[in-house]
Formats: sequence, structure tokens, C-alpha cells
Amino acid sequence: SGITMSASGADIYQTTDEFRFAYKRLTGDGSITVRVMSIENTSVWAKAGVMIRAGVVAVAPQVHMIVTPSGRVEFMYRSSPGAATTAINTEANANPLPHWVRLSRKGNTFTGEYSADGTTWTRITSGANTSVQDVILSGDVYIGLCVTSQNPSSVTVAEFGISRVMPPITNT
Repeated sequence: SGITMSASGADIYQTTDEFRFAYKRLTGDGSITVRVMSIENTSVWAKAGVMIRAGVVAVAPQVHMIVTPSGRVEFMYRSSPGAATTAINTEANANPLPHWVRLSRKGNTFTGEYSADGTTWTRITSGANTSVQDVILSGDVYIGLCVTSQNPSSVTVAEFGISRVMPPITNT
């Protein structure tokens, strides 16, 4: 079954985030995988994908793996509250939608991967940077789907296909 989310917002980038986040609490290690079917092109950097973050405030430390309407996949992280983000991404038009993204947490190590078919997974590599990064997010974290229009005056709509959170998280 699919999930449709709409969102506006300036971006998920640099020192503060403006976006929509549908999340659950995660204790310990886990991962989230989703197939992004589509995202409206409100900007070439509109974003739809998966995120794990320390809190729901705009400046919270976070890690995400997203796709854009321009066919990019991006891995980004903010290592401390209000810090600037670090990102690496594929080239435009390299990964057309629909496309799968996955974000995994094992201890303080976060791994972002992408896939055209949901079976063969690839990490982003750009020079010395890779989509495997140590980020300290202590205690329970928030894990879920994220969307931003990258344009505060416009709303984008993203459609997600199959998604999986591991371990399965129940409402408590």
C-alpha cells in the first residue's frame, strides 16, 4: 500500500530544517526502507525519502537519504544541534523515479543506500566521502518519512510505495 505526503518548507539543509516528517520512535538499532514513486517538481532540490533524527525541533541532529525530482539521491547529516549539514549526492538524472532508499543505524554508524530495483543496493561515494557516517544520536530517536518542497511558497506531493521499518515498531 502507498503513502502520499504533501509538504512545503525551505529545505532540509544547513542549520535548520523546514519539512514534513511522519515518524515513530526507535530504540537502538534499526533501518527504514521505502520506494519513492514520485515527487512534484517544486524545485530541483525538493526532497522525499527517509530520515532518522534526534528530535523534532528544526535544528535537531539528523541523517537522511532522499531522492529529488531531478533524479539525484542524497545522503546528508547534521552532527550536532544547529550545526551545518554535510551532504553527498549523485549527479542529476542518474537515478530517475521510482527509486528505493534505505537508511540503517547500527550504534552510532548510519548507512544510506539506494536501489533501482529494491534488491541491489549502492552507497554514494564522492571522493573521500561516503554514505556511511558516524553521528552520535543518544537515546531514543525518531525514524520515518520526510518531504520538503524546497520552496516555502509551494506545496509538493510525494508518493511512497512499499516501506519497511526494522525492527517492526509498534505503537505504545
